[in-house]
Amino acid sequence: MGEEVHRYRAKNRTVMSDLAKSGGCKEVAIVLPKTRLHWSWCKGVARQKRVTVLVIGGGGREHALCHALQRSPSCDTVLCSPGNAGIASSGDATCISDLDIYNGEAVISFCQKRGVGLVVVGPEAPLVAGLTNELVKAGIPTFGPSAEAAALEGSKNFMKHLCDKYDIPTAKYKTFTDPSAAKQYIQEQGAPIVIKADGLAAGKGVTVAMTLEEAYEAVDSMLVKGDFGSAGCRVIVEEFLEGEEASFFALVDGENAIPLESAQDHKRVGDGDTGPNTGGMGAYSPAPIITKEIQSIVMDSIIIPTVKGMSAEGCKFVGVLYAGLMIEKKSGMPKLIEYNVRFGDPECQEKEREQGQPTFEVVYVVLFLVTLGWRDQEGGDWRRNARLVRAQGGVDLERHGGKVDVQLARAQVLMVRLESDLVQVLLAACRGELSGISLNWSPGSAMVVVMASKGYPGSYEKGTLIENLEEAELVAGGVKIFHAGTAFDSEGRFIATGGRVLGVTAKGNDLEEARDRAYLAVEKVNWSGGFYRQDIGWRALPQKQYATKG
Repeated sequence: MGEEVHRYRAKNRTVMSDLAKSGGCKEVAIVLPKTRLHWSWCKGVARQKRVTVLVIGGGGREHALCHALQRSPSCDTVLCSPGNAGIASSGDATCISDLDIYNGEAVISFCQKRGVGLVVVGPEAPLVAGLTNELVKAGIPTFGPSAEAAALEGSKNFMKHLCDKYDIPTAKYKTFTDPSAAKQYIQEQGAPIVIKADGLAAGKGVTVAMTLEEAYEAVDSMLVKGDFGSAGCRVIVEEFLEGEEASFFALVDGENAIPLESAQDHKRVGDGDTGPNTGGMGAYSPAPIITKEIQSIVMDSIIIPTVKGMSAEGCKFVGVLYAGLMIEKKSGMPKLIEYNVRFGDPECQEKEREQGQPTFEVVYVVLFLVTLGWRDQEGGDWRRNARLVRAQGGVDLERHGGKVDVQLARAQVLMVRLESDLVQVLLAACRGELSGISLNWSPGSAMVVVMASKGYPGSYEKGTLIENLEEAELVAGGVKIFHAGTAFDSEGRFIATGGRVLGVTAKGNDLEEARDRAYLAVEKVNWSGGFYRQDIGWRALPQKQYATKG
């Protein structure tokens, strides 16, 4: 330690020399700014060039990812399309608002012109529509699953069939398209019971019905009224599992899987886990309920069988596999509730806490869970699939102000904890080279508290003014605010444009310190049109009340 690192930068025919500390080796790095090329030599061995990264999306998860990626030593530039006001103002990335991310040819052309060496796809809609398929076919490394592999998230029925075939523990279920048959089955099973829309429903297609009447209403909403469009044309009726929910992430290269840090989120809108489900109102990492023993069981009985099963089905999975788990109260064993093929929002923000570099920070798993890259992707008309996804109503871009805010919190807590070079880890996943990779996480804990528009997850007012964000980030060390649904008004002030709007994330030496810092920051935000849960982390910590804004 302590040896000098000499960095020479070729710019305007001037060679600049900076001194820095190195981990025991002398390094010379040469940068040619106009060509975006960067090589470095350590003890005479050439290392990788620095990479320009394009992040697809404009929510809190993408903000967390940009924050994590721009801190990677091998990252040259981070671009984000379409991005949002918070990303643009934070300096975490350059926002490209005029790129049509639903036009594969346009995205490919942009990447080729800008020398993009890695694309990270955040939202589920472009994944299910097949954006990764087209990018990979064009030779552009892309972290995010193909349309075929994304069916793990895009269709709950597909996921359930996979569980049946490969003996993956999950809740007992049946699938229905006929409302009368669904109601008959519900009556036979009794309440409480869970009703799920088969397709993508922006985190709102699940009803935990405590009475038969609630269950019947959920069935009618999906199969009769068509409230979720084609996403709800088929429903899964599932047994109610009692226990604690937790989020488990694994990085997958098609054959191998590496467990990531655990996280736990709060899906219900109200304190004490009451009220309707949302995309997530907050999260924390690590989750005490995911012990080393539970992690081993999850890897052996859920993650590895899924990876092997997807490969056997011809849908080799490369990327981040996010498993929503229930740790059953009666048995203490994990069961699979759902899969997401990307970083969840709140979890991403939490991971950032562990690494000093955002890993998945869920206030959006900014770590590298973000979306998975599958290499063997062919077939499927991307533009046709994009239209289908838009028509599903599962991800309503208009309703969300052009922002998909699903699972904001999980991504953020993960991203803030990751200390490994996120760019290189994601590229290794794309190349199928994870076998020798180990991940470094910062010690301590991270928490994200989601601030949402009043009325969410129902109707809410857009355009409400948000102030004091800079002051809130300075209230304590380790605080970062991620933007999921904000824009600038005519005077350049932040306004709310979505349901879940901000992910207030904090790191601490332990979970209690992370919680206290997060809520100190939340209380500094001046937003009369917003609200938040006062009890994030209540399962792992003593109760403490915080004043609700507004």
